[in-house]
Amino acid sequence: MSKKPAPARSSINLNEPCSVDVKGRVLLTKELKEAFVGEVKLVQDIQKFIRVYTKEVFEEEELDIKQTFSRGNRSASKYRMAYLSNARDAKVDAAGRLLIPADFRAWSGIANKCVMIANGEEFLIMSPSDYELWQKSPSKYRSEEAAELNSLRKDAYDEERTIRDLKSGVLK
Repeated sequence: MSKKPAPARSSINLNEPCSVDVKGRVLLTKELKEAFVGEVKLVQDIQKFIRVYTKEVFEEEELDIKQTFSRGNRSASKYRMAYLSNARDAKVDAAGRLLIPADFRAWSGIANKCVMIANGEEFLIMSPSDYELWQKSPSKYRSEEAAELNSLRKDAYDEERTIRDLKSGVLK
């Protein structure tokens, strides 16, 4: 049985304002169209933007989280839910358009314009108003939401450490 080759990694860097058509589709740049061909995953990020992953990269993220944390780790379950549960399958069509579902557009405040930001193996889609806030201070942009996710992640790792210590007999 041959092992499936790892998905190609994108090194795209862009910051692009885009139009959203009446059906909710956004036309990807040539670079994004080539890197994100076919099936993709859209994820509602806790910071109010939409993350777009290739299906393979999303599955790697999911697998990494599943392999990192034990099944009984309740903190990891909360983290996993916050990080991965708001995901939706999508497809880049032959013309290079990505349909953003109506509920994702409403949730993120995207109407007829959006901004795409790419850096590596995922890209973000956000409303122009959120992009302006993000551009003023990326480190402060929705920092409370980011801190909440970081807190969930920390709790998951702390609980995992305790679970592993209990299993190995370190804690009695």
